[in-house]
Amino acid sequence: MNTQDDFRRLMLRVQTGDPEAAQELYERYGEHLLRVVRRRLHHPLRTRFDSQDFVQDVWKSFFSDELTQRDFESPSALVAFLIDIAQKKVSGAYRQHAGTAKRAMNRDRSLDDSQAFDKAALAATQATPSQVVMAEEQWERLLRNQPPQYQRMLLLLRHGYTHAEIAEKLQTTTKTVQRLLRRIDPQLAP
Repeated sequence: MNTQDDFRRLMLRVQTGDPEAAQELYERYGEHLLRVVRRRLHHPLRTRFDSQDFVQDVWKSFFSDELTQRDFESPSALVAFLIDIAQKKVSGAYRQHAGTAKRAMNRDRSLDDSQAFDKAALAATQATPSQVVMAEEQWERLLRNQPPQYQRMLLLLRHGYTHAEIAEKLQTTTKTVQRLLRRIDPQLAP
């Protein structure tokens, strides 16, 4: 079968609104568009835009009523038309972002290269959810392995009571509280 006839039939189906024909057209010519967009997309714009977004925008323009009604003589004429749309969309995005001070690409700075702030200050000050869960599991294991008197001491410590306040509440000595801490972890005791 002649590929020219096959192409004409496909385009006729596209013009009548056949979704399968639109999908077939996309599958046949989508890679051409993607290559063109990637080739034309300036490096600074790649951090702001995805090539696929431009390709989808080209297809959106193509499938608008007026463009699908155009008569393309051959597959190469269609490809040339789609490439032209793609180049215009990429160039327009470049002009828009290169030409205005608000969107100027030279204003973008990598956080890795910046001297304007203390990178250590960006570190999270709160534990992650998984760290919280792991700490809670460790706490439960620690309590489970202690006698009731020590469990009460540990709970009071966790709630911010001082050694003297715990000793007074539990009618014991501060040395007992400190001994418990030393037994659990030598770094915890004063």
